[in-house]
Amino acid sequence: MTWITPSSINSFYYCEVQFYLIKKLGIKPKKSCSLFRGEVVHEDLEKKVFPVGVSLKDTLPLAFSGKISKVVERELPVYSQELKVIGRIDEVQIEQGVIRIIEDKPGRLSDSHKLQALLYGLIFKEMFGDYPIEVAVRDRDSGRIKWKTKLTKTKIARILRVIGKMRKILTGEERPRPTSNLKKCVKCGVNYACEFFRKREEMGLIRV
Repeated sequence: MTWITPSSINSFYYCEVQFYLIKKLGIKPKKSCSLFRGEVVHEDLEKKVFPVGVSLKDTLPLAFSGKISKVVERELPVYSQELKVIGRIDEVQIEQGVIRIIEDKPGRLSDSHKLQALLYGLIFKEMFGDYPIEVAVRDRDSGRIKWKTKLTKTKIARILRVIGKMRKILTGEERPRPTSNLKKCVKCGVNYACEFFRKREEMGLIRV
């Protein structure tokens, strides 16, 4: 089974066909842009399985119980054997009664940013135990928290539905749907390999 990264949610939400072209067919973007930066940064992660951070596993219950002061981990490598998802959490904060998973993102908050943070929270729970978890999206430039929530059963179910849909596209059980937003088509870094883009261009719907 193909390992995916939480950053793959970006391309999946942008366009299911784009996600398929990048993850299944290995098509490389023709230009560098923020949409693909996460994929570029994490592309080597799929070839590795990281060991659990021993220091964090030892200090987590102590920090959570308040026996030691707040613990902060940056760029924590995590993976889910069950979901076959691998990546790095930007920041984990652990203090008395609180475990906070933080994703740093530039620009406007999006649903894909929220889902990435929630997915990291779910992976953290799988690796480190059934603690109550709060997830947040932080502005990469200002450091301001743009969104936060608790990792609940309802939110976990939503994540699993999204990952399930992504898996079905990768296995061929479902056909990927192209975006209906033609502006996205023009900006897409892999449109040169997309049959839907070519058809729309031939029909005069898109002008480059």
